Parts: sequence; C-alpha cells; structure tokens
Amino acid sequence: MKKITEDMKQVLVKWSGADQKEGKASSNNLYASLIGIHEVQRLNLRLMELASFNEFNGPKVVKSLLDNKELWQACIMDRTTFISVEELNERKGNWSICLIKLRDMDEETTKRLGQGCWNVDTLFILPSQDKLEQAKLYKLAKTWNADEINWIEGPVSGSLLGGYFQKGTRILRVWWD
Repeated sequence: MKKITEDMKQVLVKWSGADQKEGKASSNNLYASLIGIHEVQRLNLRLMELASFNEFNGPKVVKSLLDNKELWQACIMDRTTFISVEELNERKGNWSICLIKLRDMDEETTKRLGQGCWNVDTLFILPSQDKLEQAKLYKLAKTWNADEINWIEGPVSGSLLGGYFQKGTRILRVWWD
C-alpha cells in the first residue's frame, strides 16, 4: 500500500476545502477562480494528484503545471496501450482504449487497497501555440522523472484530437513506467 506523503496530505487539505474557514468559498472554487481553470480540468488535475506511483509524483506535477499555466492549454492523464510513437504514426492516431481504470475502481479493489485506484501512466498536454513556450514546457516536463517525453505532431495529433490536422498542432506525451 502506498504511503501518504506530506505533499499528498497538503493536496487533500487543499482540495477538500478544509483549509478554508466556514462561510468562505471552498478552496476548489477559490483555486479555480484565481487561475482560471474550469471544473473539468480541475477534476483531471485532482485525479492526477491521486495517481502517484513509482517515479510519478502527482502533487509535484500538478503544482508545476499550475505554476506554469501559460505554457499549456489543457492536460489529461490516461493509460495507453503499449505502443511507440512510431507505431502510432503508422496507425494514423488510432489508439486502443484501456479500461484498467474501470477494473481498479470496483469494490473489491477498493477494499484491498483501502481506496480506489486511478491507474494511469501517460500525461498528454496540449501546449500553448507559442514555440518558445512549447520548448519551456518540454524542459519543465524533464523535471518530472518521466521515462519518456516526446511530441505527437502532424496528422496524428489532429486525429487524436478528433479533427483534421492543423499546422503546428502538437501534443506533449509524458510517460512513466
């Protein structure tokens, strides 16, 4: 079972609203209003914080992303099938879905682990359109102890985003083993 770190305790306090006095806005609402992040993105960031494993430190990565919000437009963490970027390019962006997260949220797993498990390993970041900021985002991602960091670009990035390729569209893929 994973050990609750001080970072994780601070995250739990922040997201639960326990750091706010009664009668004030919850920290979720306050946090989102200060940095302009909508609820769906906040939920994804929260799931990332809960997903810490091996070298992936969810609270550290989320804090780093929030401290550098100008470098990205959106991010989401998921679990992908075992496929290289080269294989992805050959498939033209058609990825398989992995439902291990669904398996790990059942009652038996929750009893065994003491909590549900958000079983993900790959962070996808839609970067700012500015090339200099994209370079900064890549450099920032190198501080997160990931096993692989690479760009998905060209028609593949357009396909993965559910549309046609737009010149310059890239997705930063950050994977932890």
